[in-house]
Amino acid sequence: MRKPILSYIDLTVAQVGIAMNVIIGKYLLDFMPIYLYVCMRFILTTLFFAAIIHIYRIQASALPENMHAPVSRRDMRLMIGQGLTGGFLFNVLMLYGLMYTTATSAGIVTSSFPAVLAIISFWLLGEQISRNKKIGIALAVIGILILSLGSEGAHGAAGKNAVLSVMPSLSGVFGDSLVFLAMIPEALYSIFAKLMNGRIKPLYAAFIANLSAAVMLLPLAIYSGWSYDWASFTPFLFGVVALAAVFSGLFYALWFRALCYVPASTAALFGGVLPVATALAAMLILHESFTVYAAVGMIFVLASLYIGTRRQNARII
Repeated sequence: MRKPILSYIDLTVAQVGIAMNVIIGKYLLDFMPIYLYVCMRFILTTLFFAAIIHIYRIQASALPENMHAPVSRRDMRLMIGQGLTGGFLFNVLMLYGLMYTTATSAGIVTSSFPAVLAIISFWLLGEQISRNKKIGIALAVIGILILSLGSEGAHGAAGKNAVLSVMPSLSGVFGDSLVFLAMIPEALYSIFAKLMNGRIKPLYAAFIANLSAAVMLLPLAIYSGWSYDWASFTPFLFGVVALAAVFSGLFYALWFRALCYVPASTAALFGGVLPVATALAAMLILHESFTVYAAVGMIFVLASLYIGTRRQNARII
């Protein structure tokens, strides 16, 4: 039996991977069309997984008795669904949102993920939300509200009008709304993973999901790339896209693997890692401001993880 702490580490690293992709995506939006960047990233991640599967001869099935059996149509549809939701829809909505808001604000809005995933897992999977998890989700929401008070997106009018300084700009609201909508397909990605019930190996599932997303994005990437100034695509930019592909691969493989061992409602709590990691990375890399509100909000988010997973740890001890 796999120790829960190992799955918790997988979930944490996976969310850090998304946070880094938020930062990289925000940076690359100034240099590349959205569809071209995302499609290129998925192609690189797909090739990476394909190479690993080929070198280590990884089979699709995770069940010993079905090691060489073909993947069922249901599981294939679920993996393609992961490509549509966690790949295509999540990234398009997230990156379009980043065009109108800051990386810090986007990270804050993604704190809604624990509640979104917990509600959808209860609705579709029938997973019960324990008292500790409810407290954890409540703490995460409080953390979101505190974080939002110090976000740049919520202070776009600062310095012009003292009243308006606490209200988000219209563009910021639009961008944050797109980021929030991105949480729905991201949650569905986790639901599809749970529905596969550990039948498919994480690397193979990640390969199919990334391949599906790349195929869906390819026509849009070709269209946007037709008028793109390829002379501006330097080796440095390619390196940044490749780095994003690595972080993307970490998420798809580790998040899927963890969901083979923990309930979706427990994994939902680790969505709180995303705004913390995004805010820290935005401060260090994009030089966005870091306020006392952000620090206090992060404490609430981390507290939500501790309380939300405490019950499971207690059972093991």
